[in-house]
Amino acid sequence: MTIMDEIESSLLLLSSRPLVSWRRASGRPTIPDTDASEPTITFSHRRDEDDAILTADISYFAGAVCEVRIPGAHYETVFARLQKIVLSAVIRFQNRAVQAMNAINRNVLDSLDPNEINMNAIEQTLSVIAESDAGVLRLYNEASGLLIPVSQVGFDDDYYNYRTTPQESISGSVFSTGTPVLLNSPDDIRDAHANLRPPNVRFLSEQRLSHSLICVPIRTDTTTLGTLTVMSFREGSSYGEFSVSLLAAVATQLAIAYKKSQAYELAVRSNESINRMRLEIEKRNAELARSLSAHNDILSIFTHHRPLGEHLEEIATHYGIDFHYADIFGTTFGSKEWNEPKTTEVVLVHPVRVADDVVGTFHFERGDNASYCAAILGVVSAFVALEIVRSASQDEILNSKRRKHFEALGRDDLVTSGGAVRFGFQIRKYCQIIFVRHEQQSAQNQSLFLQRTLQQALKAATIRNQLSFYTDEGVFLLFCAATEETLRTRSGIHRRPGGCGGMVLRGEPDSKRAPSLSRSRRPGCRGRASHEHAASGGHPHAQRDRHRQTATQTIRC
Repeated sequence: MTIMDEIESSLLLLSSRPLVSWRRASGRPTIPDTDASEPTITFSHRRDEDDAILTADISYFAGAVCEVRIPGAHYETVFARLQKIVLSAVIRFQNRAVQAMNAINRNVLDSLDPNEINMNAIEQTLSVIAESDAGVLRLYNEASGLLIPVSQVGFDDDYYNYRTTPQESISGSVFSTGTPVLLNSPDDIRDAHANLRPPNVRFLSEQRLSHSLICVPIRTDTTTLGTLTVMSFREGSSYGEFSVSLLAAVATQLAIAYKKSQAYELAVRSNESINRMRLEIEKRNAELARSLSAHNDILSIFTHHRPLGEHLEEIATHYGIDFHYADIFGTTFGSKEWNEPKTTEVVLVHPVRVADDVVGTFHFERGDNASYCAAILGVVSAFVALEIVRSASQDEILNSKRRKHFEALGRDDLVTSGGAVRFGFQIRKYCQIIFVRHEQQSAQNQSLFLQRTLQQALKAATIRNQLSFYTDEGVFLLFCAATEETLRTRSGIHRRPGGCGGMVLRGEPDSKRAPSLSRSRRPGCRGRASHEHAASGGHPHAQRDRHRQTATQTIRC
């Protein structure tokens, strides 16, 4: 069962009976740099009328993206289940690959008989790349100048007659260039066979064409020995970059085995070097196993509803790592042993992204433990981004309620006459409105940056009795104070850390051009203010233009 089959079968067991579909990752697959870090699995969701479409991008592992369509009302529960199902399937997929790699160490690497290596090579390879239907091992024969199949699974015996020259067909091209090839389309595979000799053209015309294929070189430090190929004939099948990395690791093991069989005495003399290589492989396997277990551990930590700082504290304690975290909302965290380095040259930075926007950063020091910290924080950053989005959604709902209450203040006498406290605000005799304009930074996550602007404005304010909210244009703050003098002396926005650009404004309305709002709030005058606010649609910009009873200041952040 492939990882795609495993995920789909688990999703179909859900009570909501979601519609599951797969599509290949956009663009032609590329071979990653060997030094590149492993990409993170990404999850997203979007609306399609009344339905929600949940997406899990596992193209790094399977070359495909899973899309789940469900009724919109239930998407949050299914989205959480989708994440758990996908992460669990990926972890099991990686564990199986690690176990199969260990089997290759036992059955192939330790053999000195080339015939035994040939016999075991393809079977062990297909156990590592389990989604494959067939495979072939070719070795270069110097006497004939041809790449000759020495072992194959999934074809008839006459396939051993399909021999290619260097630069001919896919295997010849990989042998000559030393570059792996990943193809996930029958058309691309057909095009890659365009340079065949006539005998091979006739032979392939009688063979079925695979839907996906990986071919990697088998090479030592100085010599390319042959090629290793796996393929799938199932319609819609695809490989990911992770499978290319696994097959390249298998090819490395085969190259070691062949080198040992060809020069046994040399292998004995270099036994110490080979042992070091084995220790390094075991170390990497152990690091991979530790990384796989981290997914479940971090998921368990973030399932508890508590402040972000407590999540990060448990991460630092559980994994024994030191780091510093900060985000655009002013949230900061430093582990107990974290000391700010004197120079930035020894600090590494890992971003926290929502879509394409950086909303936070992790800082940790360079050193022997840096790669381990980067791997853990890479997983943690995805969960932190989800926490930020969840919190922002709650703030968006509260902001909408505050805005509706503000609009009701000018339309409904029942709202203004009762003196009730809502959202910590009570309408009083003297009022003033301040508008903080917001410069657009991100079209995708506009509300996140508006929430930050609102927080900065509230930090700069000095009157507690206020009603605040934001729109696409900026932030509105309605202040009420016991006396007009309080507004005159305390409603300015002063320079404070995290404030709006450090600008200073004074809330003293000019009596010649903007009469105090205090006259509009006296008994007998309420009707005029409410009527004009309602006629303007309740919008602060329209109210400011239609009457001049409000002392309004505009600042640019």
